[in-house]
Amino acid sequence: MLKYYYHIREGGNLDRDETGVEFETLDQAYEEAMRAAVEMALARDGLCLDDDRVFEITSPEGVILREVAFRDMFRVK
Repeated sequence: MLKYYYHIREGGNLDRDETGVEFETLDQAYEEAMRAAVEMALARDGLCLDDDRVFEITSPEGVILREVAFRDMFRVK
């Protein structure tokens, strides 16, 4: 199991995840971040397409491995 951290960037602010979560793969961590982004976006204001928050999924060393933009979870095609 590898530990991943979910920092939240909003504008110029970064809210650091000091605990982290263990997953077997980065894909699993990414899927969880997508689910959490949807839940958090809906809990904040309901559906908000202008939500500028981004999960930065990082390694324990702080290397950004993937990003999940909250607004991308609601992109209409």
